[in-house]
Amino acid sequence: MRFDSFRYKLSNTGGAARNFWFNSLNSSWCVLPGAGNTPFYNNANDAGLGTNQPCPIQSGVQTVPVHLTNLPNDTVTYNVFQPRIGGTYTLNPNNVVRFSYGKYTQAPNTAYQQYNLLQQDLASYDATNFWPVGFTTTTHQIRPPTSNNYDLSWEHQSGDASFKVTPFLRQTKDQIQNFFLNQKTNFVSGLNAGNQTSDGVEFELTKGDFNHNGLSGLLSLTYTHSLIKYSALQNGGSVLSTVNIAIQQYNSYTSACKSAAPSNSPTALCGTFGNGNAVPTETTGNANGVANPYYNAPVRPLLDLNGSYAPFNTLPGGVEASDASYETPVTATFVLNYKVNKLSISPQFQYFEGVPYGDPLTGWGVNPATCSALAGATLAGDPRYKFGGTGLPFDALNCGSAANNPNGLATKIPTPDPFTGNFDNLGAFKSPNEFMMHMQIGYDVSPRVALTLNLVNIVSSCSGGSSEPWTRLANNKACSYTLPGYNAPLPFGSNFYNPGASFQPMVQYPYQENPISNAPPFNAFLGVKIKL
Repeated sequence: MRFDSFRYKLSNTGGAARNFWFNSLNSSWCVLPGAGNTPFYNNANDAGLGTNQPCPIQSGVQTVPVHLTNLPNDTVTYNVFQPRIGGTYTLNPNNVVRFSYGKYTQAPNTAYQQYNLLQQDLASYDATNFWPVGFTTTTHQIRPPTSNNYDLSWEHQSGDASFKVTPFLRQTKDQIQNFFLNQKTNFVSGLNAGNQTSDGVEFELTKGDFNHNGLSGLLSLTYTHSLIKYSALQNGGSVLSTVNIAIQQYNSYTSACKSAAPSNSPTALCGTFGNGNAVPTETTGNANGVANPYYNAPVRPLLDLNGSYAPFNTLPGGVEASDASYETPVTATFVLNYKVNKLSISPQFQYFEGVPYGDPLTGWGVNPATCSALAGATLAGDPRYKFGGTGLPFDALNCGSAANNPNGLATKIPTPDPFTGNFDNLGAFKSPNEFMMHMQIGYDVSPRVALTLNLVNIVSSCSGGSSEPWTRLANNKACSYTLPGYNAPLPFGSNFYNPGASFQPMVQYPYQENPISNAPPFNAFLGVKIKL
């Protein structure tokens, strides 16, 4: 039996200046109702009419006031009781069955409970970063994740051979999901995102004795299947709500949403409009007659908020995100050992199945309402208008300029991966499989002196995985793929170019080879062990 109590005495976020900023935010900030939306300052308060002006209608939907509560000197306590039990039953001298059950927990990161600043305007920082994921107070109460773990094993021995088979199940409640606050500094926060289930089986086979002359070996194989189902946040949404808002925004530029009323419903395909019009049009109201490249495109489906997804350390769904899961479905190790008196030779083989990867928001496109027309050009043959259009092609170099965007509209919108036509699902693709071979050679010079030579990565190669345009490069030997600019993600501009222009290699595709994970180099290590 185990009992854990995690107690957090949080910092003081009070004071006259802090109270001023929280009162100011609560009287002058608004937000679109619904999960995943970010609060904004109500500019009507600057029109000489004082504060507390009514929240505006934004893109056809009435926004509502924000209310963020400051909780200075707060204290949070989490208590977790964890029973555990295990047992062994010997069927006969060659067969044993073992079982275990246990409840386990992990202390949540202290920093996740509260964020404080040296500057006094803590209110706008919390509203911008944490309101979209459901936090309306300065205390975030990130509960300890708890898991119920079950395993059952059968161990059998026959002569100098034995094997063990162990199926396992792990059910985690309140799994903590990380999300970036600042990618450049690798600054993340976390929240209790959902429930994760991991199950699989382990198998181990041994033959012979590595310490005796002759041939012996070991084979180990593990299969793991892991999925997470995101639960409702405090605001009723999910960690995927911001992704669906982005998909809704894209759909709102298509003709399928022409007759649909603006909506912030989490299940509506057509969301609020960001093109300056009440409804999408073939030119999105562009004064320069620029054609809307999305008007004839099909609407894209939303992510299922009740679905199950591959687990990620940091949630995909933005330019600043992680795109590779940590789940390795199959791992295998095979070790042989041949010993003749003082000499032993042991080749070792490893196999790792490729992990899932994929990010729904890899591509960003122009907002045609903020563009001027490309001089002397027509839509005919323009690769940016794969669905056709009516009007003139846009000049990507002038989209979003002050002259073309007097109303301050968003200069870019989320767009599908142009190579798949979809907002790629979490884990939509498979990384290549990795195969490695090593060798250890040992020699006992005397009873007191032994030599060991380790040859690492004699063979190290990657192959297989999903076949996509970014994986079919002539010199491709990648072991994994990541977002463009792997250590400082760059937005992939799906149509931010003019005809005839070429992408730089780093942003040629929505994913690129991850050079830090490519096949590692060969290494050799010689060790001398001396017994005194």
